[in-house]
Amino acid sequence: MTIIKNFFATLSAITLIVSLFMLFLITNISVFFTVDKMEENLNNIDVVHEINKIKNSSATSESKAEISGIIDTAYNEAENHEIPKELVDTIFNSKEVKAYLGKILGNTTDYIINNQKLAEVTSEEFSQILDNNIDKWIKQTNTKISDSKKEVLLIRMKNASSQILDNLPSTKDLINFLGIKKINKIQIVFSTKTRIICILTSLLSLVLITILRRKQNGLLLYVGTPILIAALFVIGTGFIIGDLIASVLDKYNISFMISTISNELGHQISISGLILGVFAIIIILTNYLLNKKTLH
Repeated sequence: MTIIKNFFATLSAITLIVSLFMLFLITNISVFFTVDKMEENLNNIDVVHEINKIKNSSATSESKAEISGIIDTAYNEAENHEIPKELVDTIFNSKEVKAYLGKILGNTTDYIINNQKLAEVTSEEFSQILDNNIDKWIKQTNTKISDSKKEVLLIRMKNASSQILDNLPSTKDLINFLGIKKINKIQIVFSTKTRIICILTSLLSLVLITILRRKQNGLLLYVGTPILIAALFVIGTGFIIGDLIASVLDKYNISFMISTISNELGHQISISGLILGVFAIIIILTNYLLNKKTLH
């Protein structure tokens, strides 16, 4: 009987590890790739710094050469018309432009992962952002520019930016690349239903461990240890998930987004793992203190 109890207790502990790991991973990824979160992520990017990295790096593919050329064109056109480089930097690095880029990516990721179907973002919207904010950006940089040069800059920026935006993966691109069946499977994995199953499985595992180990010393140790192991898996995933994202998105040549997106997601996952780990350590320490008190 003891062997059977130990077997099911061990099985329950393994199930708890897997269900907690899946719950934390699914929840973090689901929340991270919403539109609002993606806009927040992109707002943290120093676009000018990343653009300079693209300009100074050697192109390794046709698409990368194209992106580098588009960026060079934007700055060269500004220089040819005696428009300060600082103004172009301010436009690229403005919260309005970055929020727009975040919305583009967020629309795609929110659909693929969370099955949130949102209206496609258009290049006309971006042109409207330029029109609505150009005077503010000019004022911010204390730029002296004639109306004719301002119009030239707007035209060049709209043309160059539309080419960059066309290179970003859209919802349709990912549907064609992954296939609707794979997308449906992804959405099932990250669905609320799956999270509820993980929660119920975790609770059931905890109940079984408690029942099977209740007559043995160190019950809290049997509870805390699987939780701590799950936390370590979550933290470990936080360290490697950035490389996974980079490998998936590398062909889209959006390096100025990849580093921040992967770092932010990895950080978020690791923090949640640390919180779970602290909780597990508290349980284990409580077990130690209770046992110490009993011995005395």
